[in-house]
Amino acid sequence: MASKQRNWRQVARLEPRGKGQRFFAEFDPDIMESGKPVSEVALRNVHVYIVDNSGADPDRTDDGPLRLDRSRPLRLQREDYAGGHSALYVRVPVVAERSGGEFFCGCTPREAVWLVNNTGMRIEVEEEALRDIGPLVDLRASASVGDHDIVSSQKGGA
Repeated sequence: MASKQRNWRQVARLEPRGKGQRFFAEFDPDIMESGKPVSEVALRNVHVYIVDNSGADPDRTDDGPLRLDRSRPLRLQREDYAGGHSALYVRVPVVAERSGGEFFCGCTPREAVWLVNNTGMRIEVEEEALRDIGPLVDLRASASVGDHDIVSSQKGGA
């Protein structure tokens, strides 16, 4: 039996092609046909999916559709690498629709700001990441993010 064609629309790509993630939403056909720009459609009220570069849309990626899990917060953390290098890393909670499994995908701090501002996701910040204040300044400057949305936690916390 053939599967139903889903109504995907790419709603964001913030990094250059081949880097970062793409974000898609599945919209009701009436919204798709309305011609309204995505900015006028509340992304907080539809499922949003994170998509890597392995496929053209969520159905055609290696992992299949990975739906953002809004019941869990994004996690901004500092990753240390060999040679003394470190970088900010954001873990995005997702649910794999094919298996029902829950896990995390990565995204850039810029993409995390977009997710907080446009989908209503919360963000949790690990103590080590507080040294790299740049992305946090962007988050705090957002009209939709208050101090209560940035939660400090110890590494390895919930």
